[in-house]
Amino acid sequence: MIGFICHGSTRTVLLLAISVAVGVITIFSLVCLIARAWVIEMHLRAVLIKQMEATRQAESKSMSKSNAFAQASHDVRASLAGIIGLIDISYEEVSPGSELEKNLKQMESCAKDLLGFLNRILDTSKVEAGKMLLEEEEFDLAQLLQDVVDLYHPVAMRKGVDVVLDPTDGTVLRYSLVKGDRGKLKQILSNLLSNAVKFTDGGHISVRAWVKKPSLEDSILASPRSSGWERLMCLVCEKKDEDSGDEVANEFQRSPNSAEFVFEVDDTGKGIPKEKRKSVFENYIQVKETAQGQEGTGLGLGIVQSLVRLMGGDITIRDKDMGERGTCFRFNVFLAPCDAGATKLLEEDLEAGGYGAACRLGLTTRSPKSEGSHVVLLIQNEERRRTCRSYLEKLGIEVLVASQWQDLPMILKKVQMKVVNVAYHSSSGKSEMSWRIERLSKSASCKKAPGRVRGVPLRSLDGADQSLPVYRSPSPKDQAAFVLLIIDASAGPFQQIFMAVTEFRKLIPSARCKVVWLDKPTMRSIDLRAIKGKLDPDDIIMSKPFHGTRLLRVIRLLPEFGGSLQKRPSEQVKARPVQNAEAAKPLAEETGNTSREKPLSGKRVLVVDDSEIMRKLALRNLSNLGATVQLCENGKEAVQLIRDGIDELRERGVSDICRPYEYILMDCQMPAMDGFEATRKIRKEERRYGIHTPIIALTAHSSGAEVKKIFEAGMDFHVEKPANGVRLMKAISEIQSRGGGV
Repeated sequence: MIGFICHGSTRTVLLLAISVAVGVITIFSLVCLIARAWVIEMHLRAVLIKQMEATRQAESKSMSKSNAFAQASHDVRASLAGIIGLIDISYEEVSPGSELEKNLKQMESCAKDLLGFLNRILDTSKVEAGKMLLEEEEFDLAQLLQDVVDLYHPVAMRKGVDVVLDPTDGTVLRYSLVKGDRGKLKQILSNLLSNAVKFTDGGHISVRAWVKKPSLEDSILASPRSSGWERLMCLVCEKKDEDSGDEVANEFQRSPNSAEFVFEVDDTGKGIPKEKRKSVFENYIQVKETAQGQEGTGLGLGIVQSLVRLMGGDITIRDKDMGERGTCFRFNVFLAPCDAGATKLLEEDLEAGGYGAACRLGLTTRSPKSEGSHVVLLIQNEERRRTCRSYLEKLGIEVLVASQWQDLPMILKKVQMKVVNVAYHSSSGKSEMSWRIERLSKSASCKKAPGRVRGVPLRSLDGADQSLPVYRSPSPKDQAAFVLLIIDASAGPFQQIFMAVTEFRKLIPSARCKVVWLDKPTMRSIDLRAIKGKLDPDDIIMSKPFHGTRLLRVIRLLPEFGGSLQKRPSEQVKARPVQNAEAAKPLAEETGNTSREKPLSGKRVLVVDDSEIMRKLALRNLSNLGATVQLCENGKEAVQLIRDGIDELRERGVSDICRPYEYILMDCQMPAMDGFEATRKIRKEERRYGIHTPIIALTAHSSGAEVKKIFEAGMDFHVEKPANGVRLMKAISEIQSRGGGV
């Protein structure tokens, strides 16, 4: 028994020892694991701290680099603006046509090229960093297209290349008032046109724009009444479609107020090989086959693609037909029509295949027996001739085309016979126009356009009437056919062309025929002295290029669109001078300018700029405008001058404290105190006395973020350097129109 107990106690002790050992080992292991975890944690914390410090240092370096880059960019821009400004005022002191003037022009061109290169570099950096933002504003899209085309037309013509603005289906003309980023759209078009002019040595460059009919998918997504299931199905389809995966594009497409505008820049240049088309949109890449002998950075098309995608669209290179030369860039963007209900009207027009639009224009299908106006085209360039004919025929106008000047007499004879026959038949019985009038009255109640026929806003050249009149019912005496001749004066020997037109007009009443002579804006083909007394006073001499507002102005000459057929007495005809479409407006502007040579006479202007050159330029330009100018170097001095000015007025005993200065020109970036802080302090001081001085910001580059800071600080307007007289007066006029000037 005792042995058994001893044996049991031994086992107990052994088990107890083993348990203690296991416990010790466990505790030791736990301690080791905890210690190891603590060491690892401390190591990870140390690594994390190092990484956070490295990140902080990297961010600090990046911020310092960005600030230094922004400051360097500002300094370079300011220096270039100073150079351009000094060149501008130097033009006044040189003899026209002198060697010095030529050198100044070359210097100005080089400075502007440098500024453009810097802008492209900065735009690329912004796009890559995702800092490029859209700046929406209301603008006239049709006018923007014409401005860009007219800008590059003279440059291209020096190479023998015609730049043509093709109105296509006219949807852009009918819905030209839109809301979007005008600056970026202009940059896209300018870049594409600049490249087209650079790489095209002959032929033409066509610029087209139209509104695209929305797809069923987009209509469902944009419709506020569509069900969730329909939207879900469309979104599932989008997931499967690789081409519609862009979130920015989808956001624009789903907006019920936006419309898709498509643009094309089509040239007859060297073209881009199919296998190299993708690479042209990469930054710093140039296609060797097309870039031989052409300098550049290869940034242009990369920026264009980024800007197009930022506006919700995409850009591609279209395939041309076999045998056609050149390159055709097509891109689309989304813009919002400004007029209330314009989006709905646009959809109706597109769904009706243009029928609704024709109804609003007052155009109907012409009777097979009816003879309306006849238009004869003699235009030298084949592409311009084709686009004019196509657009006029879409408006229901009968067009006869002379491909060369030798064909003109035969075509005029054919028109003459038609006009004489129509005049004979319309002299008795029911007129040939009656059917057209009846047809028109029925068309006034055409699909989705009840009530009266609407006019569509279209911009005219002279600005007197900015709408294309609707078709009007002719009076009985106006029922004979009307003939409009559009003659390119440089299409052949002018004397022979003029003789053919003169012979044609002998059998046509002067009120039934009108001639529009197209001439070069500089080297005139029409010698007015040689044909003095022979040119009809109703004839119009119009400068090329013949498109846009010039084309619309000519359309308004037709009786169907409000043109007058009144016949004046012969003595009035002889006394009336020949009309020049481009001469009237500049003459009026010149007369207005001479009557007010010193528009800022008696005005006090404070100029705040740290650059001595900029202060000198501002002093020169403002003094020429009649202003009394005071200069200072930074914002701190400006605030003190404002305070001193107000105190001086108070000491004089002025009951109503007025402004010490009528205008302040404020540079944005300056030492001691920048323009933003100075403006805030000036506004704080002015609030005490209930006054407000218009402050115009002077900036080297008006980016979206910069403009936002300008207005948040309390400035009234901004002007890019160099601030010449024209820019300053435009800013002052804008401020005065808002009621902020005196």
